[in-house]
Amino acid sequence: MEPEKSKKRRAKKLRQNETQEILTPEFDELTDQELVLRDQEIALHSPQESDYTTLEPPSGSEPEKSFYTLTDKDLLEEVVELLDRHPEIDATEIKVQVEKGEVILTGGVPEEKMKLLSAEVIKLLPGVKVVSNQLRLLNP
Repeated sequence: MEPEKSKKRRAKKLRQNETQEILTPEFDELTDQELVLRDQEIALHSPQESDYTTLEPPSGSEPEKSFYTLTDKDLLEEVVELLDRHPEIDATEIKVQVEKGEVILTGGVPEEKMKLLSAEVIKLLPGVKVVSNQLRLLNP
């Protein structure tokens, strides 16, 4: 019969070995060749540059409008809606004009932060080429 301490040590060692096996990452057991094959498999299923090419329309047909191609009228509506809905911008005194993708902001805002933020958020809209920020600060 084993002494009690010896049984406890053996049980503890078994638990440590089981834990070690669980924590050992699976790829540590792979050979170099298996790692190369795994990497090739991953690359095969990863997005390729050719996945993002666009198809040309059939000859003689008009190309479909891109999501990012907006008329000045559409862009004006997008800009006004964005400014009206932005929680940190008081757009009540902002006037917007759009000419060939150039957005012109005139009027005024209560704070310098709103002036800068207005131009920054508009720059992010698809179809905006340039933002001319002519906003002025309103008297408090």
